[in-house]
Amino acid sequence: MIKDLVKKHKLPWLRFKMANSRFTNLGELFNADLSTKVMTGIVDEEMMDETCNCNALSLCEDGECLYGGDCRKKMVIYGLIDKTTDKIYYGKTVQHLKKRTSQHFQQVWSLVDYKRNPNDPKKKKAAMKSDSFAYHFAKLCGDCTNSNQSKAKLKQVVSVEVIWQGESIQCTKSARTRACKICMVERKQIMKALRDDKHKVINENDDIYAACKCSTRFHKFARIDSDALRTRLTQKKVTPKRKLKKACGHRKPVPPGQENRQQTTPELVRLLESPTRLIDTNVPGLPYRSPCEHPSNLHLAQRRQWDFEQATQDTQGIDV
Repeated sequence: MIKDLVKKHKLPWLRFKMANSRFTNLGELFNADLSTKVMTGIVDEEMMDETCNCNALSLCEDGECLYGGDCRKKMVIYGLIDKTTDKIYYGKTVQHLKKRTSQHFQQVWSLVDYKRNPNDPKKKKAAMKSDSFAYHFAKLCGDCTNSNQSKAKLKQVVSVEVIWQGESIQCTKSARTRACKICMVERKQIMKALRDDKHKVINENDDIYAACKCSTRFHKFARIDSDALRTRLTQKKVTPKRKLKKACGHRKPVPPGQENRQQTTPELVRLLESPTRLIDTNVPGLPYRSPCEHPSNLHLAQRRQWDFEQATQDTQGIDV
């Protein structure tokens, strides 16, 4: 029908599109709830927050941590504020906050150094990685002669704040996808700041539309002890009978030439000295059952019932 309208009225711009969407089914809801319960109290040991370890070179002139003690936090959305203009740069990192900030400071110096030596291919390659933060603060560090001076000046004009911190396991699950959690939070923060006052945001549109660069990694799980998990931790672990039978029935391969040789062990001697008692649970009228050492309760009950009936018949015959 739509194609006929397009041909009749000559509307080549009119196109139809089908969209398919669905709601979460009951199985997915149960699986999500089960996953949440299983992961209760489980954390990534390598992604946990650590205490500040800044040395004399990393601290500010007043002896305080530039990050307010949050220098070793991971999986965060941070803001780098320019004290001279009150502009802010929003960024994300899955590593230590101070490590990512030091990379920003190094990019500023690489850009300043490249402007002084534009013919150097190595410096040009390093400057090509610069972002909007580096271009903004390179104007303030144009008079610096080395990287140490630029870092010292940046410590004076930059203040750092942690805006949001995500759960490491959940954020890593969505890494390298369009729905990356930490990337989406960063984009929303940038767009909100641009809507409020775009003149106070250092970020460019590339930070909104860029692809996810978050790295995936293996977790090193650790359990946090809590009241909810204390009962499970104190429960006695019992080996299932199936696994026990498999473990007992497992035998190492016999080397060639020693198939007929039988090794004498204390367990073998004990088994040979104590004969196995087999119990017969066969009942006339039912399928044949081989005598075994551990029959089921049903087979034992059927055998007892048949024995009782036989004994009753014998007693009645004697009375008659």
